[in-house]
Amino acid sequence: MESALDLPFRSVLDLGTGSGCIVVSLLAERPMAHGLGVDVSARALEVARRNAQAHSVSARVRFQVSDWYEGVTGRFDLVVSNPPYISASQMAALAPEVREYEPEVALSPGADGLSAYRAIIGQGRRFLHPGGALIVECGAQQGAAVAALFEEHGFAGVTTGKDLAGIDRIVRGLNAA
Repeated sequence: MESALDLPFRSVLDLGTGSGCIVVSLLAERPMAHGLGVDVSARALEVARRNAQAHSVSARVRFQVSDWYEGVTGRFDLVVSNPPYISASQMAALAPEVREYEPEVALSPGADGLSAYRAIIGQGRRFLHPGGALIVECGAQQGAAVAALFEEHGFAGVTTGKDLAGIDRIVRGLNAA
C-alpha cells in the first residue's frame, strides 16, 4: 500500500485480488481513482464485492473472474499484485493455521514459487500506461529474483522495498515505453 500510494494514479488493476483488500484500500485513499480486481476464484470475488461496498468504493471498482490478465482490456496507471509465492517445498513448513485455512492456490503456484511473477511481469507492460508502475509483493527470499524478472522484461527504475521487519518484500518497476 505505501509503495503504491507514493505514486500518482487514477486507474489500478489488482491481479489475484482475493478479498479485494488492496484495490479497495487504494481506492478508499484515492477518491478520484477507479479500479479492476481480478481473481480465478468467483467466491473470493464475492468477498471482494462485499468489502468494496462496506468501504463505499463499489461504484468505482469492478471485479471479474480472470487468470491474471486473461480477459482484461485497457491500460492502467498502476498494476498491483500479492500473488501466491510459496514454493512447493516450503508448503509443509507453513504454520498449520495458514496451511490449513488458506486455499492452496492462494499460497503456492508450486515449483519454485516464481511462476505467478513470470506471468504478471512478462505481460505487465502491455497493461500499463507509459510511466505506469507494476508493484508486487514477494517472499522473503525472492526479492532479487523478482527484481531480475522486472529488468529482463524491460521495466525501468526497478526497486525493492522492505516490509516492517526490514526484509525485501516489495518490488516495483516502471513502464518506460
